[in-house]
Amino acid sequence: MPKNRITRLPRLDWQLFCEVSAEATRGSFRSPAFGDYAVAHPDPRAALGIDPKMMSISAGLRYTTDDAWLVAKGELYKGTGGRSRGGDAALPVARMIVNADEFCGADFSAGDLWINQVATTGVNGGNPERWRRTATNHHLVFVTTTLSTPHGT
Repeated sequence: MPKNRITRLPRLDWQLFCEVSAEATRGSFRSPAFGDYAVAHPDPRAALGIDPKMMSISAGLRYTTDDAWLVAKGELYKGTGGRSRGGDAALPVARMIVNADEFCGADFSAGDLWINQVATTGVNGGNPERWRRTATNHHLVFVTTTLSTPHGT
């Protein structure tokens, strides 16, 4: 992913679920249940096969929208030779999400509140664990809200 910008990746699993659900409502077959992979593998070390202690890490947030994942990537959070910015690297990343048309607003979820606080007040931008926790919180609220509304199935 290019740094200092948002990349939009289509949520193909969600799009397929919506297509199959629409067909099921026509009476062709039973409506499916939805299950997805959320924003990350539950054990990033297993997914990558790499020890994160040895990696350079860029600030990044993933944000679920109706039809895409917003993947915002910023400067180095952790790098060698004094090139890293720590939690401050997440400040512009949070601003990118808040300024995106798809941002649901600070009141949507605890994750959205945190992103908004980081973007607007410059509070500590956290760390990779915090970013994934925030993205997961937003994702779970977004998906359950979508599934609980008539247009979500």
